[in-house]
Amino acid sequence: MVDRAEDADEIYSRGARACDDGQFEEAIGLIGRAIRLNDRNPAFHYKLGVALQSVGQLLQAEDSYRAAITLDGRHAKALNNLGSLLHTRGQLGAALENYGRALEAQPDLLQAMRNLSIAWQEQGDVERAERFARSALKIAPNDADLFMHLANALSLAGKQDEARAASRRAVELEPENARAQRQLGNALRESRDLAGALPHQRRAVELDSNFAEAWNDLGFLCELRGEVAEAGEHYRRAIALKPDFVHAHFNYSLWLLATGDFRRGWPEYEWRWQLPELARLAPKIGRPSWDGSDPGGKTLLLYAEQGLGDVIQFLRYVPLLTRRDARVLVRCPWQLRTLIEAMPGVSGVFDMEETLPDFDLRCALLSLPRIFGTTLETIPSQIPYLAANQGKVLRWHERIAAHSARLNVGIVWASHTGDARNVSRKSIGLAALAPLGGVGPVVFHSLQKGPSAAESARVPAGMTLVDQTGDIRDFSDTAALIENLDLLISVDTSVAHLAGAMGKPVWVLPTFPVDWRWVPGPDGRNLWYPTARIFQQKRMHEWSDVVLEVADALDALVRTGSGL
Repeated sequence: MVDRAEDADEIYSRGARACDDGQFEEAIGLIGRAIRLNDRNPAFHYKLGVALQSVGQLLQAEDSYRAAITLDGRHAKALNNLGSLLHTRGQLGAALENYGRALEAQPDLLQAMRNLSIAWQEQGDVERAERFARSALKIAPNDADLFMHLANALSLAGKQDEARAASRRAVELEPENARAQRQLGNALRESRDLAGALPHQRRAVELDSNFAEAWNDLGFLCELRGEVAEAGEHYRRAIALKPDFVHAHFNYSLWLLATGDFRRGWPEYEWRWQLPELARLAPKIGRPSWDGSDPGGKTLLLYAEQGLGDVIQFLRYVPLLTRRDARVLVRCPWQLRTLIEAMPGVSGVFDMEETLPDFDLRCALLSLPRIFGTTLETIPSQIPYLAANQGKVLRWHERIAAHSARLNVGIVWASHTGDARNVSRKSIGLAALAPLGGVGPVVFHSLQKGPSAAESARVPAGMTLVDQTGDIRDFSDTAALIENLDLLISVDTSVAHLAGAMGKPVWVLPTFPVDWRWVPGPDGRNLWYPTARIFQQKRMHEWSDVVLEVADALDALVRTGSGL
């Protein structure tokens, strides 16, 4: 009489060979027969899971992995593969637990280390991500893919020099790897080596002409290099290859807006809501989104979505809504509440944590230009639409008047909110503004908040600087201070937006390439804020020429009283 267990083993062996040879359907049939003869062997269930996963039967594969783990709680490969399935479904916590159990069961399981590095990076724990990538590289020191994972973790941790070295090593190991070339290009771009980044980004798309992500990155790099037309072509190529590529659509929208193509730019800009960092900011409010139909007699909630400056910029649409008989409510960060409460046409202002009253419709502030069909010719640029509290203006007047000067000039030299890389690009530093100290008689008043405010303790030679930030609690105080100044000089910050919305003279130093919010008209004035004069960078991160241009303009203003 034939031993049924031996039959099961023999059938399983045939099925395992079929699986290893890529004949997955045959493997599923054979291993399934083996399990019907002997369902107590965890190896059978594990291998069946591999075959099922290979043909896309993921739920059945999960059942097989769980069956293997039930029989052997330390089956490392089944634990790792189950974690991978859960990871794919977005169950990151459960995936991490299974990866961890797999590594406990088999401390040298390379794939578990690799998966832990990826998962911890997605979880935001870049220190653990780096640690597991380095552990894996001890086992596989010539694995280009592991060097790429390590480079990602290092970049997110701000260790750009190490990230660049890891990316370069990946390219050395696999020079024909498009992903490795793309990553090295990005690492060089992040370290400001735009010339060095370009050949690697171009090589990535040469190696894989269908690599949508690489085309998108090449477009962004070209923008940073000032190659505007080429950047647009690359964004369009990325979208053609991958029509649902959110980041490419978003980058293309910014490109369209910066080039003045508002007609196509505003609809593309709606893709921003699918960016993970913005999707979570969408309010969970059970009210319909306003589609531009007649809002007359209805209450419309306008809500903040991005930076403080964006809120200030797009409040300009409130008068257009009230003219259509809408009752307008505004939801915004608390720092803006007191300022906006005094705005004509606003019936109520609520911070981000407050319970909202009843309303009919909702609309993101930055969606208003699309709904109103705004073009370069129809930008609602009537100013001022925000004003300072007169009681606060008088109190600040006494403080400003204590400093005798031909001009009282506010300065802001650094951004301190948003993505760390953008903060770096938007920040000059007080020391770089030293040439302004040679212009006199001028008293500079610091409106700088955040970590960079500490720089006011080291005033450049020749500059008279008064730190006014100690009594600034919110933007209503900032507005009152600005009202008492002759001029504000600022990098791209919310304070610059505020001065523009108040109709006060403001000189703005935006980053290169210039953000669509600050694109100048033919006379150098901003299209959104008529009293804003734009001083443009010629190259990214290079401020010296811009500061000298500002110093010359300030000197002319002191001497002649013109040029605001």
